[in-house]
Amino acid sequence: MLSPAVTAISTVAQAALSSNIPTSNTAPKTLLITYVEWQLEFNPVHNTLNRNATYDGHLFETYGSELAFVKNAADDRIWTLLESDSGDETVISPGWSRVNRMGYFVTAKPWGSLNIVVIDSDEVTYLKRLKRHSGGVRGIEAAYELSAMMRKEFEACKLKWSKAKRPQRVVQLD
Repeated sequence: MLSPAVTAISTVAQAALSSNIPTSNTAPKTLLITYVEWQLEFNPVHNTLNRNATYDGHLFETYGSELAFVKNAADDRIWTLLESDSGDETVISPGWSRVNRMGYFVTAKPWGSLNIVVIDSDEVTYLKRLKRHSGGVRGIEAAYELSAMMRKEFEACKLKWSKAKRPQRVVQLD
């Protein structure tokens, strides 16, 4: 029996997958999920080649026998841990990447055709940055499908953002 968290993730993943079917006027949405949700949904393979592997023993290095192991995996089961240019955010993205890569993951479950980003940094900080660069709350809602945990963080942020924008006016009656 699946836990409620896994069921919720699977539901979001299925919704995102169905929303990735191209239509004439809509671009596919990117699914944003947390690292914990990603672990539950995609089940990263344990790195048995390195007893000191980070990320709970799941991260593979970008060289040597660890890279050789990753290269032998199916392409739709390979993920790249990426660091932002500023170095203060990390995300996990499906597929191979060489720019800003910190390592690779291999998962038991393929990512298939999902356009997905795993938020490995502080979710609130990531959402604030995303708000600045995607046209605000509406931009986020238009471009991204949010997992259950990301949706909860997003809704909390929206409440804070709306309060910050709308200072209360004091009306004096004479």
